Order: sequence, then C-alpha cells, then structure tokens
Amino acid sequence: MLGIIIGVASVLAMIAIGDGAKVIVLQDAQKLGGVNQFTMYRSSHKRVGSRWVPNRSNEYFKYEDVLAIEAECPSVKVAVPRIPAWRGVLIQGGDGAETRSGYNGVNASFSEAMDWDLQQGRFISDEDVDNEAKVCVLGSEVAANLFASQSPVGKRLKLAKVPAVVSIDMVEKTGSG
Repeated sequence: MLGIIIGVASVLAMIAIGDGAKVIVLQDAQKLGGVNQFTMYRSSHKRVGSRWVPNRSNEYFKYEDVLAIEAECPSVKVAVPRIPAWRGVLIQGGDGAETRSGYNGVNASFSEAMDWDLQQGRFISDEDVDNEAKVCVLGSEVAANLFASQSPVGKRLKLAKVPAVVSIDMVEKTGSG
C-alpha cells in the first residue's frame, strides 16, 4: 500500500514539475517576442554534399513579398521585414560618446510583432518608412552608454556614420540566457 502511495505521489510531483517548467519556458519566450513566430531568411551558405559553400543566389525576399504574405495569408497577423547587422557597428552620440552594437532595419510592424515595451518616445511609423526618415530606436543599454541618464529621445547620433534622430528608448527585454 505504501508503495502505491509513493508511486502516485511521484507521478503527481513529476507532472507538477513539468507544468512549472512549461510556464517558465513560455514566459521566457514571451519576453523575447512571443511563441507564435516564424522566421524565414536567406542563408549566406548552403550545403552541397558534405560541404558548406557560399550561397551565390541573388534571390531575396523583397518588401513586396512581405506585404503579399500579410495580405494573402489570413493566419498571419503581421509580417515584418528585418535586415540585421550583427557585428559591432559604431554608434556615436552627439557629445562624442561611443558604443558598438548590432542593429536591425525594420518597419513599423516590428514593435507589434515583438511586443516591445516603450520607455519613452514613439516607435518607427509607416510615414517614417515611406519617407525613409533617418530615425532609430534604442535599447536601454545603448541609450545608457550614449546618453547616460539623459533622455535620448530627439537626440542626434550617428549609426555607422549615418546621422539619425532617436525616436524612442526601449525597455530592456531579458530572456533566459
């Protein structure tokens, strides 16, 4: 009888641990932009036989493709183009402060898709994209490195030597790693 009680208690404990772990994983995924995302990209390399070789294809997704996916796929809530620059790009504040960071070229839908929290300012608008406005969104760490305790909104900076105006300061998103 005691063995049955211990066995049932063990099973219930394992289920509770599994459910708790599931909640933690889903919360961490939500912090990073949600769990219902699908990413497509063109790889810089492709596998040919047993070797990796540069992908010399000139086929890329175009902005029109993103708009078509959003318009033609009813299950897609928002489609977001993103052009990443992963390496440490030099970012210079107006007062001479410098930092290095990666960045993403995005459109106005990025904020909705990633569920970003705004600390101050506004996100990039469709009008900014249409007019090719030189505006940028800063994460909290880059903002602190460039502007210390001052509000970065409306300040000028150079992103890879291109002048831009800060439109927003983001709340830092933290994940599980």
